[in-house]
Amino acid sequence: MKAIREAILLLLLAVVLGGVTRWIHPKPVRTQERTHDADALTIDDVSRLSTPIRWIDARSKAAYEAGHIPAALLLNEDSWEQLLPDLIASYAPDMTLIVYCDSNQCDASKQVARRLREEIGLHNVFTLEGGWQAWKAHAAEKR
Repeated sequence: MKAIREAILLLLLAVVLGGVTRWIHPKPVRTQERTHDADALTIDDVSRLSTPIRWIDARSKAAYEAGHIPAALLLNEDSWEQLLPDLIASYAPDMTLIVYCDSNQCDASKQVARRLREEIGLHNVFTLEGGWQAWKAHAAEKR
């Protein structure tokens, strides 16, 4: 009987301490994998767009030079100031800007898209779900 009371007491103590920790923790612990990004478009979404598209490659210069979506402009955070003028010069208000990096595990496209929205004030800016890897897989299917 004493062992059962001690086990219940320990369990109750663990629940209370867990609740207190959860209450004071500054950020909730992420227990899920990535969820769909509301500003991300799939390849199928892109194919249904009726506006002109400007592809923006947020990867490194070496990755861009190794291969990129045709007519994509390089714009990454490492060379933001040097590369941004090329985008601004080719931008038209009716364009949809789609930023990509390597894959869903890459956040470079999200950071570039965020900066284009917040710092430059552009509105029609999205990321490509699956990035360069999704593009290459789609291009291989079309062959």
